[in-house]
Amino acid sequence: MLGYWPLILIGAIALTLLIWSLVRQRARNQAQKTELQQLGFQPCAEQKGWLEKMVTRMEQNRRHRYEVRDPKQLPGEPAVYFYVKVCYGRADDEPLVEEEVLFPLKPSFNHLTANFADEEFEFVTNSFTLYDIDHAKLIGGATSPLFRKSNVNLSGTASKSQAGRIVAIRLREELGGITLEQWKAARQVSFRTTVLALNTEPGMVCSMTHPDMPDGVINGNPTPSYGEFRVTGWRLNKDYSIDIQGRTSTDEMYDLIAGPKPADVPADPVPVEFAQLPLGLVWHPDAVYPDADDPLFDENDGTFALAQEYTTLADGSSQAQLAVTGKLPVNDFITDAHPPAIRSVTSASTGGSLAGDRDYFLAVCAKDTNGKFSSPSNVVSIHVPAGTNANKITLDSIVWPVGTFDGYVVFASVDDGRMMCRQAEGTGTPSSVEVTGPFARSRVKRLRRFAGRHRRSERRKHPAARGEYRNRRAWALRCEP
Repeated sequence: MLGYWPLILIGAIALTLLIWSLVRQRARNQAQKTELQQLGFQPCAEQKGWLEKMVTRMEQNRRHRYEVRDPKQLPGEPAVYFYVKVCYGRADDEPLVEEEVLFPLKPSFNHLTANFADEEFEFVTNSFTLYDIDHAKLIGGATSPLFRKSNVNLSGTASKSQAGRIVAIRLREELGGITLEQWKAARQVSFRTTVLALNTEPGMVCSMTHPDMPDGVINGNPTPSYGEFRVTGWRLNKDYSIDIQGRTSTDEMYDLIAGPKPADVPADPVPVEFAQLPLGLVWHPDAVYPDADDPLFDENDGTFALAQEYTTLADGSSQAQLAVTGKLPVNDFITDAHPPAIRSVTSASTGGSLAGDRDYFLAVCAKDTNGKFSSPSNVVSIHVPAGTNANKITLDSIVWPVGTFDGYVVFASVDDGRMMCRQAEGTGTPSSVEVTGPFARSRVKRLRRFAGRHRRSERRKHPAARGEYRNRRAWALRCEP
């Protein structure tokens, strides 16, 4: 009986090791399952058939059959798969079981900016940016595209055209092609070869036929297990073997007229250039008008509206404020409508009712069917000589903006270019406009004479009122056109 103890001990040790191995394998599988869940991998039994086709295609070994078990997918684009690959060979061979992760070539950027010295701007630093929105949507989603940005300095480039070609080709090389199918077939190549590859240099485009290569194209014909790549690394080993690294390349990468074309985007319209107003825009006092029988002011002489307002302070007291209301200048014009241009202005001593010995300032605007104006034309000025008060002014050679307009408006003033306001209107867009008057605003000079005569007469009647009329005259001259 004592002779069996060694055998019993060996059997117990073997059984213990077997149980420990099974427990450890189970713990390992459980830990791996937990890690995959934490990374976000989810079961995808519906992809089992597609994965088996992909694995068979990549292996390119007709003597073996491949089975995929327990496939899992990491959500997002491009998809990443984890699965157990079982390779069946001859009937008397044990199947080979391996764990694999399937993912496409991952570009480091899809948004590239190149900096260069631009010859058109006397070699000042300029930049050219190009990105692929389709790839950004593929990896980030349609609603939140993910851009991986990168920069490159082009020391020997001096034009936007040259920089654009370099950036376009470099971006396509990084992405692995120009279409989704080419992106999925893109690979990073690394292999060791013999000394016969001494004539291979970094930058060369080489071809390879190998079972692990995805199907490619030769002279436009689909070819299985064939692909082209550009050499990115080359190393000579001590045993005279050569290690080569490369990335997938396609003919379309270097053909700038190939690939998806973005929709044509029309150029922005030429910005509207406003005519220069030397005296600027002013606030017109056209809020209230006097009565027709007012002894001092004309009924067409508008002025500011005044109102007294009170604000309650923190201590409960009231602070009086004077609110002044007038007419602001118009600065909201017809979109993208250029201003008219007045090329000539003349005057005649007959045919109108404009006073002589005055300086007149005039401008025109086009008007659409909604009553909206174009930006004002250039301001022209003309001195009408003395001798008659039946003068008229003619605006000639008017160039109107392109478009359809309902009519026009003439803005004018006398002696003070800041007081220009609407004086006449008409239909159409004629090349010549006659301004005959009378204007709808009184003149400051006439107001000054009238106020002076009235003030002198009141001084004689009421000496105590001199200060009141002095202030009133100053206010009138400030506010009235």
